[in-house]
Amino acid sequence: MKTLNKILMIGIALFASNCTQPGSTTSATEQKMERPKTFNTVADAAKAAKADMLAAMEQKVNFGVDKEALRGAEPGAEISMMTLDPAMLMKADTGMHLNKLAMDAGKMLVPFVNIDNVAAVAFLSSSDNQFNITGLGDKFLTDELKTVYLMNQKMQGRISIVQVQNLNATLYLIGNPKGSENNPHGGYVLSSYNGHNLREPLNEREFMAVLAKDARMFIEQYGAQLKKDKLVR
Repeated sequence: MKTLNKILMIGIALFASNCTQPGSTTSATEQKMERPKTFNTVADAAKAAKADMLAAMEQKVNFGVDKEALRGAEPGAEISMMTLDPAMLMKADTGMHLNKLAMDAGKMLVPFVNIDNVAAVAFLSSSDNQFNITGLGDKFLTDELKTVYLMNQKMQGRISIVQVQNLNATLYLIGNPKGSENNPHGGYVLSSYNGHNLREPLNEREFMAVLAKDARMFIEQYGAQLKKDKLVR
């Protein structure tokens, strides 16, 4: 998917932030050895990610975000990131939920929040209760999360992200939102998929039916190629 490709490309910025600064006598290799590869807490990893991002911006790396807004921002609650194979949508019954169908690979996004505004994002992974920085910056997710955060001020739920492979769909699940007892169709989803208004909450199960229909059309069109590879985009 486009977002995942961006994360891989931003790995260059992680290296750049470890390079020798002008006038320094410490080599890049020595700096990389001194810098922890893993962190004990999300907070420690987020703090290091912010420092890396600001250092990279000083070296003219363009993340598409405001440097001063990031400088004054603090890490918000981490957001779990999951991927969903469209074929799973076609197998789901009416009682299933998106977060049960999706695969959680221990990846998470940390938003840097400045007065209720998302200034930037970083990506972490976890293994054996240790955390690694896997990417810095994503303009698409940063811009969308600005709206999602504003919407969630009213809904007061817990945000998680599901990226649907091959459909180029990014879904923001709002778990246990205020007033959810009045929603008989599962949780709520915010998404700009296929031009939908990100400010209009969607009933989860109704939206799953739309995605399942699109997934079926996609598989019918690209089924032969899918047998050769996953065709993830």
